[in-house]
Parts: sequence; C-alpha cells; structure tokens
Amino acid sequence: PQTETSFGEDPERKIQGTYFRKNFTVEEIENVRALILTYLADDGVVFYLNGSEIHKDNFNPTLDTGLNPSQEITIAPDHLRKGMNTIAAFVTLATPTSPALRFGASLEIELGSTLTLVDHITFDQQVDDISYGRSIINPAAWIFMAQPTPGKANSSPIVSKLRETSTSPTFTPEGGLYELPLTLIITSIGEEIRFTTDGSNPTPTSALYTGPIELTGTTVVRARTFGLGKVPSEIITHSYFVGESFEDGLPIISITAPDKTLFDPQLGIYGNRNLSGGNIHKGVDAPGNLEFFPTDGGKGFSINGAFRLGGENNFLAHPQKALNFAIRGRYGDDALNYDLFPESGVGTFTSLTLREGGDDWGKAHLTDAIWNAIVDGRMEVETNRYRPAAMFINGNYWGLYNIRDRWDENWFFQEYGTDNGDYDHVRFDRSALSLENGKSDDWRELFGFLTKPHLSNQEAWKVVESEIDVDSLVDFTICETFGGNTSWQGNREAWQDNRSNGKWRWLLPDMDRTFGNTSIQSNVTSFIVGETTVSRMRKFPNFRNRLAQRAAAHLTSTLSANRLKRLIEKLGAAAAPEIPRQHSRWSNPTESNYTASLERMKNFVDLQEGRFLDEIGSNTVETPLANLTLSTTGEGSFKFAGVKLKAQTFKAFEDTPAEIEAIPAPGFRFERWAGLDGGAKTILKFTGDTTITAHFSPDSSTKISGTLLSDLTLKPENSPYIITEDLLIPTGTTLSVEPGVTLQFQSGINLRVFGTLRVEGSNEAKVVFKGDDGVTWGGLSFEKTTTPSILNHLILRNASRGKRPLIYPSAISGLDAEVEMNFIDIGESRGPLFFQGGNIILRDSLIAIPLSGDGLNVKQGRAQTLRCTFIGNQSPDTDAIDYDGVIDGIIRDCRIYDFQGFNSDGIDIGEECLNCLIEGNSIFYSSDKGVSVGQGSTITLKNNLIVGCPLGIAVKDARSSVLIDQNTIVNCETGAAAYEKNFGSGGGQAVVTNCIFSNCEQNISNDSISSITVAYSLSDTTLLSGTKNLLGDPIFANADALNFELTAGSPALNAGDPQHQNDPDGTRVDMGALYRYSPDDYPFTQTPTIVINEVLANSGAASDWVELYNRSNDSLEIGGWFLSDSKSNLMKFRISP
Repeated sequence: PQTETSFGEDPERKIQGTYFRKNFTVEEIENVRALILTYLADDGVVFYLNGSEIHKDNFNPTLDTGLNPSQEITIAPDHLRKGMNTIAAFVTLATPTSPALRFGASLEIELGSTLTLVDHITFDQQVDDISYGRSIINPAAWIFMAQPTPGKANSSPIVSKLRETSTSPTFTPEGGLYELPLTLIITSIGEEIRFTTDGSNPTPTSALYTGPIELTGTTVVRARTFGLGKVPSEIITHSYFVGESFEDGLPIISITAPDKTLFDPQLGIYGNRNLSGGNIHKGVDAPGNLEFFPTDGGKGFSINGAFRLGGENNFLAHPQKALNFAIRGRYGDDALNYDLFPESGVGTFTSLTLREGGDDWGKAHLTDAIWNAIVDGRMEVETNRYRPAAMFINGNYWGLYNIRDRWDENWFFQEYGTDNGDYDHVRFDRSALSLENGKSDDWRELFGFLTKPHLSNQEAWKVVESEIDVDSLVDFTICETFGGNTSWQGNREAWQDNRSNGKWRWLLPDMDRTFGNTSIQSNVTSFIVGETTVSRMRKFPNFRNRLAQRAAAHLTSTLSANRLKRLIEKLGAAAAPEIPRQHSRWSNPTESNYTASLERMKNFVDLQEGRFLDEIGSNTVETPLANLTLSTTGEGSFKFAGVKLKAQTFKAFEDTPAEIEAIPAPGFRFERWAGLDGGAKTILKFTGDTTITAHFSPDSSTKISGTLLSDLTLKPENSPYIITEDLLIPTGTTLSVEPGVTLQFQSGINLRVFGTLRVEGSNEAKVVFKGDDGVTWGGLSFEKTTTPSILNHLILRNASRGKRPLIYPSAISGLDAEVEMNFIDIGESRGPLFFQGGNIILRDSLIAIPLSGDGLNVKQGRAQTLRCTFIGNQSPDTDAIDYDGVIDGIIRDCRIYDFQGFNSDGIDIGEECLNCLIEGNSIFYSSDKGVSVGQGSTITLKNNLIVGCPLGIAVKDARSSVLIDQNTIVNCETGAAAYEKNFGSGGGQAVVTNCIFSNCEQNISNDSISSITVAYSLSDTTLLSGTKNLLGDPIFANADALNFELTAGSPALNAGDPQHQNDPDGTRVDMGALYRYSPDDYPFTQTPTIVINEVLANSGAASDWVELYNRSNDSLEIGGWFLSDSKSNLMKFRISP
C-alpha cells in the first residue's frame, strides 16, 4: 500500500522531512542471525531501530538525486529487543522545491541455528603470492608453495626459506627498439630461470631458460627466478620491438599482462560485450607491467601496477578502449618517478589514464586532450596533462592513445602540496552528488547556503568569496560554454583543500564532446541557467560582472581564434603520422576524416569568436560591447578581470565594473593611469570606445637571466636583481653575491649552477632569494659542479624544485656537488634540501618544512649537519634529516621540533650509511621515531636528548647496528627497539650504555631475530636487564618544563661505565646525555592554554554546545576568537568581544 504525505501549502517551500514508523514483535531473539533491510529513497534517508541509528544514505542532501535503485544491506541484530520493536525512517527532500519524495522499505529477519565447525586453520606470516596449503604427501602437514594452485593439486615447489627471496634475473640487452633481430641473454646467480613470451606470469612450469633466445620479431619477455626453497623473485618484463622505429614521432607504451586477465570472455577486463559477448569488469584490477620508450631513445621506465577499464560509456561503444593504470604497492611499485610530461615540473605519479579519445574517437582524438594546452598557466581550472603515444599490448599494436595524469591524492600533493589526501573532491552527475575523496559536508552546507532565497547582498557575497574560488568557477563556466560541451551535465567536479583558507576549485573532466564534434549549437544559456552552482551564483552582481568581463579578456588572449587554431594544428600534426596505422588497426579514423575533424575544430573556433561574448552578455550583464584599448608608456602589461593581457584593443562590456591592474615589466615601476583614477590595481567602468594608458618608468632593479659569459658579482647598489629566465652559471664561471643583495625570481624560474656560486651575506646584511611579488619560483640546483660553492647568510623563500624535478626536487638541490652552507634560513618553500653524492656541509641554519618531504635528504656522498634547527609540521612521511648511503656522516648539536605527521622521524638513517655519528642533538615530539636506523647502516648515537616519541630509537634490518651511548630518552612509548621491520629483511643489533630511560611505557624491546643489550643505564619505571643497570628517579631539574639536567643527588651522576672515557669535568661518566638546559631548547608553547573540553552535538530539542576550558589560573579574553567545524574555514563563527 502507498502512503501519501503533505508538503504543506507553499510549493516553493515544501516541508523537507517526513517520518515513517512501524512496530513489530520478535520473541525468539536468540535465534536471530541478521536483519536484511531493503529500501529505495528519493532523496535521502536515515533509519533507526529502537531509537538507535542503523543506516544513513544521502542524508541532508543538497542535490535532487531522483529515485535511486533499490538497496539491500545486512545489519547486525545488536539493537533488537525481545518483544516489541520499532523501526523508523526519516526521509528528506534535497531542496524545498524538489519535485517528489518517494520511499519504500522492508525488513527481513534471518534466523539460524547453531553452526558446526567443519575445519579451521590458524596461520601466521604470509608472503605475497606464496600460498599456504596441505601437503599432498602428508595432508596433516601445511606447506608454503611457490605457485598458488587453486582448483588443482598442491604440487607446486615448496618454499622452505620464507625469509629468502630469489635474486631477480638480468636481461642483456634491455628492452627497446631494434632495427634487426637480436640475441637475448638472461642471467641469474645460480638460480633457475623461467620465462614467457605471451604476457603471462612465469611459473615453475613455464619455459626453462637454458641459453640465449633469438628474437626475430616484436616480443615481450617476462622472466622470474626460482631458487631452491626460496621465495620466487619479482617478475622482470622487457619489450623488444624488432623493426619498429620512432619515425611517426610518438613515444611507445607497452602493456604486458596475462591474456586471461585482459581478454578472457568471463574474467578479462577488456571483454567486449558488443563483439564477443564477454563480460565487462569495470573496477576490477588486472595486474601487469607498463613500459615507456621515449622518442630520443633515452631512458624510459618499466613499472608494475594494475590496469582497469576506463571511460564512462565509451568502453561499450568502441572496440579500442581506455585503460586506467594505478601504481599500488601491492603490485610491486609505489610510484612512478619519471619526467613523463616534460616542462611540467612534476615527475612523480601514482596513476595514469591511457585514453583512446573518448567521444572524439575515430575523429581528431584531441577535443579532450587539447584543453590542458589551452588553460595551463592561463585559467584557474584543473586539467589533466597530455602526451600522445603509440600503444602495444603483449607485443601487439593497439593504436593511438593519449597518456593523461589523474586527479588522485598524489596529483593534489604535487600541484598544491595537499598532504595525505586532506581534501574534499566531489562529482556531479546531472543532479546526483558523489564523493571522490574526503567528505561532502562542506559542499552540502555551501550549496544549501546558495539555495537559500536571501537577497544578493554584500554579506552573502563575502561568505561566497570565502568559500569559493570565484575565478575558478568563472573559468570553468567559460571553458564549458566556449567549448560547447554537450555532456557537461554528467561531467562536473570540484575540490577543496582542507587546510585553512582552502576554497572550492573546479576541475575540467571529459571535454571530449567539445569543439563541435557532437553539436555546433551554443550551450551558453542552458549551462548558465541550468548548472546547479552557476545558476545560484548568477543572482550575485559581482559574479555576473566577473564572468562577463573575464570572458571578454579570455576571448582576446587564452581563447583567441589565432591561438586556438595554432594549438589545433600543432597538436594535430604531432599525432597525424600515426593515423594510417591507427586506421589499419581499428578502421577509424581515415586520414581524410582526421584532417576534416581538425578543420571542424578550427571552424568551431571561428563560430564561437563571432557569437560567444554576445551570448555571455545576454545571460549576465545585458550591456553592450565596446572597444577597450589598453596602452602603455614604458614597459608593462595588464590584468583585466584577473587575466593577463598585453597592450591591445579588444571588446569588453560597457558599464560593467572590472578589476584592472597595471603590471610593471622587470626594471620598471607603475607611475600613474591616464584616463583612470586609482592605484596600480583599481576598478574600471567605461562607456563607449575607451582608451586607458598605464605609465611605467624605470626603477632601480636590474634584470639578469640566461647563461653567464664571464664571472659576475652582484652588488647591493644594483639590487634587487630580477631573474626573468633561468640563470645558468656554466663550468669555469663564478657568480658572487655581495651582502645585502636580493634576487627576485619570476614564476618557475631556476638558478642552475654548473660552475661556482658564492653567496657572501653577513649577519648584518643577509642575501635574499625569493619569488618576485611572492610567486613560486623554481629552485637552486648544483648540477655536477667541479668546484666548491658556498652559501653564507642566505634567506630563501617561495622556492619549489629545480629544472629537472626528479634529480633536483627541492628548493636547494645538488648532484655530485660540493656545497658549504652556513646560516641559511629556508622557509615557505616546497622541499628545503636534497643532495645526491658530493660533499655537503650545513651549519647553523634554520630549516622549516611546510609539506611532506624531508628537511634535508642526502643520498650517498658525504654530509655534515651541525648546529641546525629543523621545524616540522603535520604532514606524513616527513623526516627532519634523512641520510641514505652516506659514509662517515655527522649530525651534531641540532634541534628537531614537532614532526607530527604520520610516519615521520626526527633522524632517519638508511641504505647502508656507514660509520655515521649522531651526537648532541635534541629531538622533540616526532610522530614515529626519534632516530631510525636501518638497511644495513652502522651508527654511533651519542649524547642525544629524545623526548615524546612513540619510539625513541629504532634499529632494524640485517647488518644494521647502533652503539647507543649517553642518551636521555624521555616520555617515549618505547625507549629503544631492535626488530625486523619487513618480513625477510632481517633484524637489527644495538648496544646501549650509560643511558637514561624516563617515563617510558617500555624501555627496551627486541624480537627473536634481533638483539639489544643494556649496561650501566637507568630507568625510573622497571629495572633494565643487563650489567649494572639502576632503577630510580633520575631527578631532573624540571621535567615538566623540559629541563632534563641532572641535579645533585641524582643516581645517574658519576654512575656510568667506569671503563668509559670520563666526562669533560674529569669525573666518571654520568648516565644520560651531557645536557645543559636553555629556555630556547623548546621555544614553543607545550600545550594550549584554552582548549575544547567537551562537546554536545546531538542534543535533541535542546541546543548543541561546545565547552571551552582555561587551563591557567588567569582570566583570558577570547572575544574576537573564532570557532569552526570546517578546517578550510577556520573563521566560521566569531566569538563576540
């Protein structure tokens, strides 16, 4: 039966929520195994059983979802009562004007009797791809097997050495393009090699390698070693293209995966329902390998990951299909580090799309891909990078593909420094809202605000501006309407950084139905009136004005017909040579169709040039267009409605306010306007054809860029120096920078040192490197220099990474360079310091780390870090100092503060660092380990203070050993531990002498394959095992104030090993660090004085509330402070003064 409800009398203000309730009786509650709830709801619903919430779906919706498909969920019977029970549902409309509320539900009770246990197994450690099964010889015995055997007898070779992995095979030559047939040699260290040539994974029964393999045609070879009793090696894949060339001008990508996972009619992800009747498995992984071969014959990549079928609808329509490729650790690799999109400045990826052209398939294969080139650096929308390639699957040519990066967690970090997935990403498919990442709460709240019938007043606009990046929404609107996207309703996405002041920005997905490839009709009106956010923003005059004038500015620059036609011709020509082979493989497109499609795109551009602004105007400001001439005296340019423009005449809207800004060229300053009042940035509102002139005059700055031809000294009287292009210091040339000089770098610009750089700042007159007007510049890179460089008293701000970001990934980076740095101050920069090889000395410096990434990372070579301060953050995987493979390294007298993100250490030592000394450091509050030593490193850890870390000192992995002498370890969950971190990597060894462990939950820990011995050390919790250890209070001066000096009467004084070298005062060595307190040791407030003490967020009819508590005894004024339930808007609720 149906139940009719009332929405009230006002159809524009419907009652949005309706309750439904039903009682039922259960007597034999002990036999109830589960509850089965089946329902459908339009728009949102929350269910309660006996007053307890049991399920919620799209509750508090902001978009009308329509009638969703029927849902079935299983619920535990925890809230069921014997006797009478009540199930209730609260169903809500999305908005007061939603057309209908529909709801239906049923609840089934599943009964069951006592279960009989038939068999069970308890197992411990498991290793990837190693199965555990009953022996066919002795079924009572369980064995590990090198090859899983589902549905078959357990006859696979036994793995008896679970901690030992076979050595990976080596291929000679490696995969690539070869003109003539070749001979392949595969080698291993005395272990059996099995190989395949059909893309399948080598198993113990695959072909046995017995000698060289002759390759006469394109072949994919996969090999794996099987050592006796060992875990098989990783699979190594190489593709050999015999007779192939790069004559078409495109790189080659090679996919290798078992045919069964790709093309099997039942299991394969690529099965084509239209042609073969197979099943299509979207969202299912097909593990495999991806190789890339660049056109210059240089180094490509080979990486393991998983393929999934891509595309929303075209996987059904096209025999050539899009694939998504994800690099997930469980498939062997964690990330791709390769400069896949040159000049992008990004070299790390965790997912890619290999797109066949989408709805432009069989045409230009370009309408989606071109948008990255159109908007990059010009518009405030996010796009996916693009690179065309020829693709092969298991050695078979598969056609023309566009390589695209993907909007995953890594993308947002690389682009914006958004750590650990701390962002919200929502998607709108017609009227339905779905979540790609994070939460939708902030968006729903914002959308609810926009939906309210308030007037478009300035207070409301301030709220909008604080939540929305208006230019991003404007540019999204311009792209969708200028491109004439006929599928915009199903392809809209927005995201918000959850850090403070994060605003909603728009992404530009699936633009393949643009440039007239499905329709040449305008969609300006339908989009502006019909798009859910834009239609609500349209009521604000500021939004309408910005949209109109910014569209005018883009049409004369970003979207000018000449520019777009050049891009179409350039990108179209790059892929054109591949079209004949693409047609031969897939019968689409013909060369004539391809050429015609490019011409269609250009014709569409001409069409839009003639009509676009008129249609924008009629839907926004409804004022006429007039000629606006921007001219200059001196050198400079403009921003009109935020869009960069050179001096020119263009059409803009009369009587419509627009922000205009005069931008001086380097070496010039703004003087005044002619024809306009105000400063360099002001508001312009004009009537009729108008000319505006910006007057610029030379300033005292000096332009410098390019390659130095001789030694050069930069002097303060010519400062600041504006760096407009990459500045290169070649081998044999020295750039000297005198005290007091400032270098201002324009966006993305680098300082590259091949010769010598001498920064000669002083304490009184420091040298400054920063972005011009605060823009983010590139980085300072020392690139295989042959002479030493020195940086003294340098302040560095706004830097990111060098020209080649994989080699020079930080603000200051070096490869095989000798660099001495004294009194440098790095802040507001993406990644402070990275060096590989060479000889590095860092002294007396302040390093602040804003994002994920180490403060100082040194790989190989030699390094000394002395008397430096490192300030951490909340970002994951961030260490203050990370030495890898450093020989005779030193870390001494440093202060390390608050590395609080997940998996973050104070000092991380790995990759066989040998004979390194870590001495006299103070490490406070790292989220993981104070000091971590692993991967076969040998360290002396002496005289350090470690406070408030879950694990004070960790030593792990085979051949890692640490001497822990005279350290004070306080308030750690575990003081020191030796263990095997990853199964099979072996355990660590540690010797602890003359140390203090205070207030540690566990002082010492080691597993069965590691060892740690303790002597002459003190604990105040439990007596340490070993020689001459003490139990007692160390009697610190004031532990609560972080003063850990030993006071008179401490049992640790003069109580260390008598054979140890005496303390500097000549007495017997103390237990604990030789530590002298200073108030500057921890120059931060330890705990907030005002804290949130209690919250009631579900108070029924009463008010919700938040209780604040003052921990001090003094009255504190908090008027003007803010409360917020949104990390992106910390000023949401203001406390009245």
